[in-house]
Amino acid sequence: MAITADIQTRRVWDSTLDVNDLKGSQPIRKNAILQLLETWRRISAETAAAYLPRFREAETGDGSFETAMPLFDRKHMADQIDWTGATSVLWHIARGETQEAAYAAARSLFLGIFHEAVLTGGRTTVENWAKKDHRAIGWRRASDGDPCAFCAMPSPEAPHTPAGRRP
Repeated sequence: MAITADIQTRRVWDSTLDVNDLKGSQPIRKNAILQLLETWRRISAETAAAYLPRFREAETGDGSFETAMPLFDRKHMADQIDWTGATSVLWHIARGETQEAAYAAARSLFLGIFHEAVLTGGRTTVENWAKKDHRAIGWRRASDGDPCAFCAMPSPEAPHTPAGRRP
């Protein structure tokens, strides 16, 4: 999931942000990135929501509960990523970086923000689930040096029960 999201994001960034027309290409880039972000954040949340009942059923024998998935706030996310395109490139250029270096630095910074925002869909789904689980008493590191794909995706911590086991 993360690799595919990353590849798509790089393609969208590279095809929509024109360093020779930063201000003109910024609205196009922003809209395309927001659409991609909404899609991948939903996939992250859906992956967590599909996993949680199966996980709980395997651990406790009871997988019947509701998992609330977070809503995507497009306006809030638009405000969050607004400065990551043209503004970021121009800021790096103003610091004396070449156009190529400024573009690469802005792209790298954006990709980190994008990855975090996508994974927030799964993390928030897990957090919503834990808040509703009366057996969850806190959070602990939930993976070892070789975590499963789900544990590596949403969070380095997971809810734990009084017995100290993951629910």
